[in-house]
Amino acid sequence: MHFIDLAPHREALFNKGQIYLDQNLRDDGPSIDAILANSSGSLEVGAIGACLRSGILTLDEVLATASRSIGVSDKRIARFLRKYEGRDPVQHLWYQAQPPVYALHSV
Repeated sequence: MHFIDLAPHREALFNKGQIYLDQNLRDDGPSIDAILANSSGSLEVGAIGACLRSGILTLDEVLATASRSIGVSDKRIARFLRKYEGRDPVQHLWYQAQPPVYALHSV
């Protein structure tokens, strides 16, 4: 089993929890931030988006860097890369500008 020392991150974790609690109390329902943070694939999508924003644009670089940054397989990153890839900026987060180069849709 791999042990993770949470002590250095305690304050950040509790601050995030406080944000979720405050939103819940204010809105009388689950925090949308908490739901998004806990949704399947949010880490993968965030890692891919961060790569593209940082100029890591080719398929191989995105797969290697995003998977390494969050500790998942290249295969898992590829699944989310394909899932949110497309030309429609309303439905998709990124597209292949010139294979194998990806680009983010502008917001």
